Amino acid sequence: MARAREASPALLRGHLPPCFERWRLALAPGAARATEAAEWAGALVLIEHGTIDVDCQGGGFRRFVAGDLLALGWLPLKTIRNSGTQVARLVAVRRRGELSTRRRFARVRRVSGLG
Repeated sequence: MARAREASPALLRGHLPPCFERWRLALAPGAARATEAAEWAGALVLIEHGTIDVDCQGGGFRRFVAGDLLALGWLPLKTIRNSGTQVARLVAVRRRGELSTRRRFARVRRVSGLG
């Protein structure tokens, strides 16, 4: 995924137009949080501080650090874990009313004739 060392202030703290929503997630060191792709559908997620491991349903995981920019809505997510020694902070931004990942993928398949 892309690394956003100098993230836009609008993504982190600035005013967003009403058509967007922003939320934050903080995980204490060693903490884990169950999740799924639909929760992150359409969102760009910035690791603002710390280190996280993203565990997938197939058993693999990938580690991300502060400055990494993710699109978690397309992954078969199972858990987000803080593998570091400091609080991990994530900030996510997406358009309000974004379709869930599954519904969006099904629509793409129908349009393209693949399904």
